[in-house]
Parts: sequence; structure tokens; C-alpha cells
Amino acid sequence: MRLPEVSRVWPVVTISRPSPVSLVDLTEFDGSVGSPGEGYSTDIVRDKDYKIDDNLKMAGVDRLHALGVKGKGVKIAIIDSGVDYNHPGLGGGFGPGKKVAFGRNYVLDDGQGGLDDPIATCSSGGHGSHVAGIIAGEDPDDFGFGMLGVAPEATLGMYRIFACNGVASSDVVMQAMMDAYNDGVDIVSMSLGSDSGFEDADPFGQIITNAKSRGIATIIAAGNRGNLGPMLTSSPAIAPDAVAVASLDGAKYPTTYKMQGTSSTGNGSSEWRYGSLWPLDGEFPVYASADYDESTGCEYASIQKAAQAVGVNVSSTLYMVRKTYLCDLSLPLTNARSLGFKGVVVWRDQELRNPADNDYQSSGPGDFIILSMDHVDGPKLYAAVTAAGPIFYSAQFSDRRFLSVDNPSAGFTSNYSTMGNTWEFSVFKPTISAPGHLILSAWPLSVGGYAIISGTSMATPFVSGCYALLKSAYPNLSVDEMTNLFTTTAQPSKWWGDDRITHSVAHQGAGSINVWNAYNSRGTKFDQSVVLVGQGAQPVTKNITFTNTDLEGNSKTFEISHVPAGLMQRTPYADLNVVGNMVYGFPSKPIYATVDFETPTQIVLAPGESATVSFVVTPPSGLDPDTVPIYSGYIRLVVSGGGGDVYTLPYQGLTYVVNEVPVLERALIDDNPQLPAMGHLSSGGGAIEYNTEDVVTYNTTAGEYVTMTYFARQPTYVYRVDLVAANITFEPTYYGFNASHDFETTTPILPIDNTFGGVESFGLLFGSYYMDPTFHILSWWGGLVDSDNNDYLVPPGDFRLLLRLLPVSRDYDNPKDWTSWLGPVLRITGP
Repeated sequence: MRLPEVSRVWPVVTISRPSPVSLVDLTEFDGSVGSPGEGYSTDIVRDKDYKIDDNLKMAGVDRLHALGVKGKGVKIAIIDSGVDYNHPGLGGGFGPGKKVAFGRNYVLDDGQGGLDDPIATCSSGGHGSHVAGIIAGEDPDDFGFGMLGVAPEATLGMYRIFACNGVASSDVVMQAMMDAYNDGVDIVSMSLGSDSGFEDADPFGQIITNAKSRGIATIIAAGNRGNLGPMLTSSPAIAPDAVAVASLDGAKYPTTYKMQGTSSTGNGSSEWRYGSLWPLDGEFPVYASADYDESTGCEYASIQKAAQAVGVNVSSTLYMVRKTYLCDLSLPLTNARSLGFKGVVVWRDQELRNPADNDYQSSGPGDFIILSMDHVDGPKLYAAVTAAGPIFYSAQFSDRRFLSVDNPSAGFTSNYSTMGNTWEFSVFKPTISAPGHLILSAWPLSVGGYAIISGTSMATPFVSGCYALLKSAYPNLSVDEMTNLFTTTAQPSKWWGDDRITHSVAHQGAGSINVWNAYNSRGTKFDQSVVLVGQGAQPVTKNITFTNTDLEGNSKTFEISHVPAGLMQRTPYADLNVVGNMVYGFPSKPIYATVDFETPTQIVLAPGESATVSFVVTPPSGLDPDTVPIYSGYIRLVVSGGGGDVYTLPYQGLTYVVNEVPVLERALIDDNPQLPAMGHLSSGGGAIEYNTEDVVTYNTTAGEYVTMTYFARQPTYVYRVDLVAANITFEPTYYGFNASHDFETTTPILPIDNTFGGVESFGLLFGSYYMDPTFHILSWWGGLVDSDNNDYLVPPGDFRLLLRLLPVSRDYDNPKDWTSWLGPVLRITGP
């Protein structure tokens, strides 16, 4: 029954505790990300006044700090897992006058805080401390690594929605958002979310829009599912007025140390560099498989052979594992630990194509040691160890002075960063990018106080800090004005695989945030900051209006041009290894839209004068809709003379209209019948026996399962499969039998369970909402559930399966908007 006062209803869903991207699962081997663990030392040495600020320099943050702009007077709410506010780098306390000045706790557990006390000292609650450190952390001169946040003078509030264990529900997230808004914050930072891609499924939009109308910016992580391709923006980042943040690789790996390698065979010693949060302490034998193919450790037998070769020294030996796409790295690490090795040295060589793979990686220190070496020192150490023999090489660790080293993938969009846009294509996602890869920040003191982790979870607080700096400098700017400044002054990055190609907007948004550019660019004002071309193959005319708002009253000359960006597709990428595609990444293809300007491309504006640029975007042609081709680029405006300011406005479009192309695959898959297809499956397993007849017989009492296989090549809001009478008069989109034939059927007397779209159904067998393109094999055991919730087998007789799918943005209540398929007679026989 519909209630007139209810506009929409959404289910309460669970949102997982944020999980950072890392070399391996950070809790898989030790249970504590930041704890030093056995063999490590926290006795580090840093140069006087040294700060971990290389990523800040990428975004011009250091230049604002030099002017004294550090976020003072801005209140930022963090909705996350709590915070260890006793950390010296986070202010060393809680309450008015402290860095973490306020907060709430929605998940009292294990004595962690109270209703207004968001403390979290457990390792699994460290995510919130890490986020807080990125926004506003500042290590004292005599403590830690020199952590420095983007807005160290901002005031933080923590809204703890994640317990040390477990998940949060969407209603709790909403409550925290509303509490934060009502507490008078300027910015809400949320490094959380759930996979989506469907605007229609997101319940957070109106809350975020209402907050924006009150001058509150909501900054949210786009997600870490870049390995699944485009159209997966997470919720609530998918909301129209949410600033959805993508991750890019940072400037440097923050902490590396020296190790000395010595061969007992008399070949002398060498010096190598390894990556680790904390330095290792002591001397350990190092073993590497001489067989290069076995050096990956992908096969259990190869590591077992290594353990046997080392013998009684295995518990003190470090085993070298070559990173590869042949297997997931957690496999050799798990096997090495189970066979008793002290730890592993993960190394890489030039075979890995992505620059990010040739850098140091993060891992969770603990009782099982995991060190990382880059593609330069790694092969050299491997050669030295294999030359010395299986038990004749050892490494000494005594260096305490950490060194930050250049990142070969600095500035590239992180491959794990979730791609936009959305299936409805009426919003623009992601919004902007920021450093989020291999970030050193705070962690609870009880487990070491620091961690190096990666993810859009880390990029989001960076952007939140940038908003705080701009808000601190210009308190009267609206949220839209700040977003326009950031997006139009962002710096688009190239695709790592070919620096001639500007990377897809669907992955990086407007590009890398630069707060210094935004701070200095109030002399030009745009009516919009992004251009959403929309869906379809036809040319689209778009307009951009901009105004010369130069504060010194100077005229400006604008040179206008088009910068195409790479095409992004969802599928297929046969060259991507199934295991390695998350680090390999989806390529930006050099397939571009054409942009023709209808207005002059050089415009002179006097102070206060405005102009409108009109241009026609023609999508690239000849692309298969089933690959979901997203084209993109930037409209670039360069101010000649007078400082040479550069503005870029990103655009993206889809080459087809999602709900105007066929949803159901009707071709043959391998040697099977035309899809959708019916088949038999024995309860004992085995292969499906597909059917091509108009009448299919099943003996469900003997354990035969009814199967239906279908392939939805396009997304759907809803799919459902109903059990209906064999003599149904419904006319589907597609018949799974020869509809011109007459059938004698007998339908048993069964109660009608529901009526949907004018069709009476004995029972809904399968169904779900908001489905990406999906290949489904459905199996039905032949039973239904009665009114008392008891299972029973349907009696012998004739039935059919009716598959119905609702394409994106179609009307749920209009039966004509559904795509349907009616199957052959499903004849159930008795025992």
C-alpha cells in the first residue's frame, strides 16, 4: 500500500568499515597495522624540523601555509571509526581548545569512549586517526615522523560510527551526518561507502543537498573498486552535491631504510634500500629460489623446497618473493608464514608494466616481517643472494634514519580508485583527485602510532583539508564557489601507460586538486565547473559562461581550446590478467570526441564582463554499447599575459542511451541454446544439460533442479523471475518457445502468491534490485513457501518461468517499460 506522505523508501543497508588498499591485507598476518612487532624498532631518526609534506607540495598547500593560512576557524566533522586523540600529533587530548574538540559515539564497545567521546584505541579503529592526521595532524618536533596535515589549525570533530569490529548501517550514517550538520560544522569528511553506480539507489542525496544550502560541504570517497571498471561510483559519493574524491599516487614513498647484505662466501657486502614503516633490527639470513620461475612463490611446492633448503634456520630466515601477476601476493606470503619463515622480502623487476608496481609498497608490520624493495634494488639483492647460495647470505639491519624516495607513479590516478560515472549519467563523478596512495599518518598509540596505507579514504581528507584552507582564507565563499574554483584549477593527469594520452575523466574527474591555484583564481568566475554531455550518439551543443572578476580591474584575453582525454570502457579487456588487473589498471584508449567551437576561441573581457562559449561535442562512433564506452576531455581556457592562469572544465559522455539498447543477450553462448535458456541440473552436481524443446520435463522429487541462464548486457533497476501458469496469456518481449504452436497443458491448483504487472504469480523465485550487467545461472529446486513459511514441492503439472527486467530510468509501475522473456512449458512430474 502506498502512503501519500511517503515520497521514497530505501532499505537500511550495511556499510563495511573502510578497508585500505595495501600490499596485502593489513590485518591478515598480524592483526595490527601500526604495531612495530617482533624484529622491528621504533627508534627512528628524523632530521631536525623535517615534515612529511611532499604530497602537500603537489597541491600547493605549502605555499598557503607559508602565508599563514592553515585552516584556522574552520570546523570539520569526520564520520569514521573514532580517533586516538591522545596522539601527540593529533593534539594530545579532547575537548574545547584541542585539535579534536568535539564528537559523538554511536557504537559503544569494549569500553571505547562514551556518548560524546569518540576515542578508539583499537587497531581496527585506526582508520579514523589516519584520516584525522591527514586533515589536521602535526607532530611535535620531538615525536614521530614529522606528520603534517593539510589544515593543521582546523578544528576537528569525530563521529564514531564503526566499532572495533563490525559494520555500520546506513541509518546510523545518516544520523551522524545530520548531527554533524546541526553541530555547525563547515565540512563533513566521509571516507566510507558501498558499491553503487545507480543514482536511484542512493538515499543520501537530499541530506547532502540540504547541507550544501546551509553552506556545508560534504566530501566523500569515490571508492576503491577500480579493478571492476567504470560505472561503480560508491554511495553516498554518488549523491549530486557530494564532492566525490578519486585517489592519485603521491609524490614519494615516505619511509625507507638502508640494509647491509653480506655473503659468507667472501663476495663482500653491499648496501640496499627497503621500504617499511618501522626499521628492522638485527641480522637475518636471506633465501631466494635460484629458479627464476619459482621466485614468485606462487606454488606451495617451491616455498616448501625453500624451507627444506634452509633447514633449521627457517624461523630466522627472510624469504624473497618476486611480485608478479601470476598469483595474488597473499598466497606466497601465507605459505611462507605457514612453513615457518621469519618473514618475506617482496621485490619487483622491470616486467611489471605499471610504474606503481615498481615502487615500494605498504604492509602491516607485526610478528611476521614483510619488507618491500623496488625494481632497482630488488633484482640486485636477488642476484646477490642466489649467487651466494641458499644459506650463505645474510642482511644486517641497524639503520634508523628514514628517507623518503621518489615515487615513479607520482601524479597518476591510482588504479584502485573507483571509476565513474553512473548508469543514469545525470551527475558528474568523480569530482576531483588528490594524493591517496601510500600515505603516512596517525594510528592509535597502542599499536605504534602510525601507519602507511592507501585508498580514496586517504585522498578524501586531503580534499577536506583543502576546502578548509580555502574556507579559512575566504570565509564567505559558498560550497559551489569553492567546488568551482577547485575543479576549474585542477591539473589533469596523463595515463601512466602513455603520457601522450590525458587520462579518462571517468577515473580522475577534474584532475589533481591544487589549492594554491584555487586561492589565486578568483579573478575568473564560471557558471559551471563541469560539463555533463549525457548519453547518446548524436552531437550535443553545450555552453560555458564565464566572467572576468579580476580584483585589480584588468582586462583579460582568454584562449580557448579542446583537450581530449582517453576513452574508458567497462569490458572487454582480454589483455588484463584476472589477478593483476587491479594494479595493471584499465587503459585510457586514444579514441576521442570531436569538439567544434561555434563562438570565437579568443575572447577579450573587460572587468566585470561575461562571455559564453558555445561548442558542439560529437561522440566517437562505431563503438559497441555492450563495452559501455565513456568518452571525455577538457575545455581549456588560458589567460594570455597577466599571469597566464589556466582553467580546465572536464566533460564526459556515453556514446549510447543506456535504456534504449537491448538488455537481454539473445545470441548463442558457446554451444548452448539461444539465451535465455532452460536446462537440467542434478542435485549431485555436474554440468547443466540445456534444453531446446518447447516442453521440458523435470522430476523435482528425484532431486532434479530447474535452471535458467540469462545474460543482461546492460544494467537493470530490477530483475524478477516468477513461476506462472503454463497457459498464461501474457505477451512477453521475447518467447522462449514457438508461440505459434498450440500446447495442451495442465496447471495444478495453487494459491496465487502475488500479482505484478498484471500477471498472477504462484511465487517469486528470484529477484534483486540495481544489477550491473550480469551473467546469471539460476537454479530452482521445485518448491515454494506456504503462508506459514514452510517449504513444499509444487505438485505435478505445467508451469512456465517469466523473467522480467526493468532497464535504468524506466517506470516501475508501467508493464510496457519492462523487458520480459517467457520460458517453455515447465512440466513437473511426480515420483
